[in-house]
Amino acid sequence: MKTITSKLAALLLLFMGAVAANAETKVYLDDITLAAGEEAVVGINLDNADDPNILSIVLNIQLPEGLEMVVNEDGDYFTATERLTKYHSLQGIYRSDLGAYRMMLLSTSKAKVKNIEGTSAVATFTVKANEKLVDSTIKLTDVVITKQATGYPEIYQEDTESKVTVAYRLDGDVMFYTENAEQKVNPGETFTVEVSISNTASLASMECYVNLPECLQIVENEDGLLFDLPEDLAGIFNMWIGEGQADQGIYYFTLSSMTNELLPEEGVVFSFNVKAAADMPESAEILIDKFLVGTKVGARGYALDDEIKISVSNAVATGIDAAKASVAGAEYFTVGGQRVAAPQKGINVVKMANGEVKKIRF
Repeated sequence: MKTITSKLAALLLLFMGAVAANAETKVYLDDITLAAGEEAVVGINLDNADDPNILSIVLNIQLPEGLEMVVNEDGDYFTATERLTKYHSLQGIYRSDLGAYRMMLLSTSKAKVKNIEGTSAVATFTVKANEKLVDSTIKLTDVVITKQATGYPEIYQEDTESKVTVAYRLDGDVMFYTENAEQKVNPGETFTVEVSISNTASLASMECYVNLPECLQIVENEDGLLFDLPEDLAGIFNMWIGEGQADQGIYYFTLSSMTNELLPEEGVVFSFNVKAAADMPESAEILIDKFLVGTKVGARGYALDDEIKISVSNAVATGIDAAKASVAGAEYFTVGGQRVAAPQKGINVVKMANGEVKKIRF
């Protein structure tokens, strides 16, 4: 009875040693970022710095939709790194029944057993992305690691995943701007802001935020719309306005193609009318920012650094400052002819130093 117990204890210690070794050894893939049409090299990493007695690794790799395996110059799926020697055999096959690529890394020498040491990649493979790729994962499954020590069972590594991030890159340059970056307006009057594009990319959508101070307000055009499209874009692009923060002067504007048409290379993209309040201050600013463009409708957008700032000045207040500067040394009178020491708000009669008399609004 004692003999059986001792053997069970020994087997238990052996199994615990295998589990401990498994915890010290890690097999994982590199995370990658790539755009449609691009290739990326993925490392198959073996971290066994604390356990140098690894002889072989067998594993499966499952690719998400939008990624395909690219064979190397030797026509193989996998490429050995400098961690492997002539005593190692690296093979790869595609298992159609599993929908996975199987990698088999084995020690081939009986006379001279060669362990796999280190912490870096033992092999690599290359993938290429197509238009179907979205943010996803490459799955590493059914990992089996074999140790050198006699009597040790094979160690089964837990399955891992590698993050595949889509890089949204444009196939050209794009910039949004306005020709009317400076505006003078009388209180109560309305002016129009036009946002234009300079573009060599293939863009099917765009969005941005329009921010106005309290003294300025977007008003409807003659068609009852807050924003307007030029004739060449109307009917081709769908326009949507988010008014959830309109009480704070913030509007969300988005434009997306309803056909296969793309945004133009040059020209006005949208416009809106702005009315100045009766108590308009001397100056204010409109900010159009957070531009996001997309190469296809529904795809994640590409953020731009563009910011459009429109300086709006009170034409009356500006006129007062100009008038004050031009009538230095003049005499001031009310419209009734009463002389005053300084100009009053409203219409003043000003007698210039040269004797000329003018009516000026202050």
